[in-house]
Amino acid sequence: MSLARANTSVCGYIGRRMARVNAVVVLLLIAVVGIGMVAVARYTMIQQADQALKDQANVAALDWGPNLATGQPIPAADQPVADKPVDGDGDGHDGDDKKEAEELLDSGDLIPFGFDAQGTLVANPRGMRMAELPEQQAVAEALAGNDGYQTVSLHDEPDVRVYTMPIEIDHRVVGAVQIVRNQKDLHSAIRAIELAALVGAAIGALGAVPTGLYLAKRAMRPIDRAFRRQQEFIADASHELRTPLAVVRANTELVQRMPDATPEERNVELAAILDETDRMARLVDELLVLARSDAGRLALKSEVLDLSAIVHEAVEPMRALAEAAGQTLAIDAPDEILISGDEDRLAQVLRILVGNAIAYTPAGGTITVASSPKPVASKTGPLTTDHRLLATLSVSDTGSGMSADELARVFDRFYRGEQSRSRGTGGVGLGLSIARAIIEAHHGTIAIDSEPGKGTTVRVTLPRVIGSS
Repeated sequence: MSLARANTSVCGYIGRRMARVNAVVVLLLIAVVGIGMVAVARYTMIQQADQALKDQANVAALDWGPNLATGQPIPAADQPVADKPVDGDGDGHDGDDKKEAEELLDSGDLIPFGFDAQGTLVANPRGMRMAELPEQQAVAEALAGNDGYQTVSLHDEPDVRVYTMPIEIDHRVVGAVQIVRNQKDLHSAIRAIELAALVGAAIGALGAVPTGLYLAKRAMRPIDRAFRRQQEFIADASHELRTPLAVVRANTELVQRMPDATPEERNVELAAILDETDRMARLVDELLVLARSDAGRLALKSEVLDLSAIVHEAVEPMRALAEAAGQTLAIDAPDEILISGDEDRLAQVLRILVGNAIAYTPAGGTITVASSPKPVASKTGPLTTDHRLLATLSVSDTGSGMSADELARVFDRFYRGEQSRSRGTGGVGLGLSIARAIIEAHHGTIAIDSEPGKGTTVRVTLPRVIGSS
């Protein structure tokens, strides 16, 4: 299986797993939120209904209390005969009473009952006549000074909610009031909310799977790119290591087949082996730098440094290399520029940039390395680092330059602008990737300006450290 197909398979498997997990999480959230909302709505509606009963009871208590305290009859109170049969005794009116009571309950109105201190029904404004109502046990509790709610089951009728409270005058219980209401409308409203929640959960469940697939696909894009980049990196690194290993093996076998060779002949082959070994060591070091950078573990020192001094110390030893190639290497770094960073890593960046300029500039060309302050107004105090106060480092050459396509890929790992250049002079294409990693670790930037036939300029900006002066 190819690396691309393996990557697709792995990412596809992870994506499907993520989609399933996401769908399950969404469904659980819908269920939890739906159940919670229904529970809250149900509780709120029941509380509001109970509060309505209590409010009506308080109103009735205020109206009836003075009369009950003085033994006066309740005005406009329908007071049924105490021994009147409710379920019928053959007088022919029991069926009408039951029908009226059912209609009254079905209306959903609040139905009050009033009682004196002996528990006798003395007020029935709505004329309710039903065997189960009023609820006598609750009345007895109220006359003892306790209020409370009850749910009473009626024969062939929905349950009714009952609230009973004592009527007190001057801290003395003079009677009780009981408020009754059918719960049919309340139950219907609760069922409607439950049905709406169920429909919403069903719609959410239908959308959970495609939504999960979409989110998983979006989430996998950076992972997929990282996998592909890592696979390309490993493939390119393997390719770059394979050639020097092959050279080392071939030269070693050649030495073994030369038992009669002179020391000078053996030294030639051993020198080639050492060169390839050094090349592999440099490549491994470069790969380690990039790997640590990718993992966010690129170790850097933090020292106050003079950028101009680093330019002179790192670039001056390369002057002989430029002169050997017939080039002029100029350094323009006259001023002290204080920065904070790792001297060895910054020198490594300079060697990479100047080495590239030497490799891509023909004989007779000029390479210029310059450093300069680039101050911007800052409100920070002394000895502070401000990203608005920048130092600029530039490496310019009069070489062949690069096209727009090459500029777009110049920081890609293992990319070489001139494919025809030999491995010995062109490197492996990791230099600029390493330079960018080091500069970004210093909170700086690196950019390249180039045109074919007009040379190239690499500009690096780094935060300055401003002293009290």
